[in-house]
Amino acid sequence: MICSLNEIETTVLKAARGAGYGWGLAEEAGAAARWLAEHDLPWGASVGTVLADNTVRLVGSQRAMSNPLVAATWACDDLAIDAGTPLNLTAVVAPLWLAAVVGVGSRGKPVRVSMEWPQTALLTLRGALQQAVGDLANAGPAPVCIRTRHLAGEAVVVARTPSQRGRCVEEAVWRLLTDLEKRTYVPASVRSRERGAGAGISDND
Repeated sequence: MICSLNEIETTVLKAARGAGYGWGLAEEAGAAARWLAEHDLPWGASVGTVLADNTVRLVGSQRAMSNPLVAATWACDDLAIDAGTPLNLTAVVAPLWLAAVVGVGSRGKPVRVSMEWPQTALLTLRGALQQAVGDLANAGPAPVCIRTRHLAGEAVVVARTPSQRGRCVEEAVWRLLTDLEKRTYVPASVRSRERGAGAGISDND
């Protein structure tokens, strides 16, 4: 099936909420899914793994840092990246999603980021994908090395803008997402209708 990038982003966001993520990380998941889809990377192969690994309440623990959304938001803020020092993470689940969050976080910034995990390498420029080779669908956990180079004062080639056309999504992946999304629905009731939900008490349309 063909889904727009907006559909992919909002559906993954809602699915993440249904899977137990808070709003902040759910928004990261949605934005990451859109970034991966924009660059035609295999996000659907590991989205279920990412959404299942929602034990992020243990912030600061190795378990929490294995989550790619948590690890990436931490990595984006880490001074070691800003200083150009390689950042090594020991065991990240679905590392492609870490790359996506870092890509979103560095979008438009004069920075080149390279990420490597076993048999895989990925390079972004100003947050846009430049190269991706290897086992991109690897669900991990895997060690990841992140290297950043700031381009201030250098001539920078403007990264191409990805096509905004719709992307093909496997029906099994979409069904997984929509099933998780349904967990966020509020059951209909007379009380909710009295408070303005839906069409109200009387639906004459």
